[in-house]
Amino acid sequence: MKIVIKGKNTELTPSLKEYVYEKVGALEKYFKRVVEVNVELEVDRKHKSGEIYRAEVMMFVPRDILRAEEKATDMYAAVDLVMPKLKKQIEKYKGKIRDKHVKKARFWAIRDWFNPRAEVSAANETVEKPRIVKRKRFSLTKPMTEDEAIRQMNLIGHDFFLFNNAQTNRMSVVYKREDDDYGLIEPE
Repeated sequence: MKIVIKGKNTELTPSLKEYVYEKVGALEKYFKRVVEVNVELEVDRKHKSGEIYRAEVMMFVPRDILRAEEKATDMYAAVDLVMPKLKKQIEKYKGKIRDKHVKKARFWAIRDWFNPRAEVSAANETVEKPRIVKRKRFSLTKPMTEDEAIRQMNLIGHDFFLFNNAQTNRMSVVYKREDDDYGLIEPE
């Protein structure tokens, strides 16, 4: 398992890195197929209650990403608080995989029991997938600035907005964060 640690507005001391490696490495006993783990440690010095430490962990597992974030008044405490959230997500993910295999096994067992020589189409073999219930199309010909995109997003009442960025001339997404600030997603 590859573990990448990044610090934002903070110095990553060797003891802190070792602590994170120990805590995140312990998650491998719950799920061995973790490809990579990105850990971002941040200090928010502009918070109204003083310094707030944030630990965000993103686990890349086959075909999915598990993410957890926690804030505390101490960096070690933030890391400690994020671990139970990740354990819970890992268990939920493992349950999804297990349920998928059980449904598939039941399907084949019932099919073989009723008609052992029946051929089933590929559509019947798949587990029910989430479906798209609404499609929206709109024109992205007019480039706009990030501020215009934020205004447009607030006008329509959404938490995100896809737009053609006038500065980069590429598609970008602006989104509203939990701390009432905004984020921007740009392609590389």
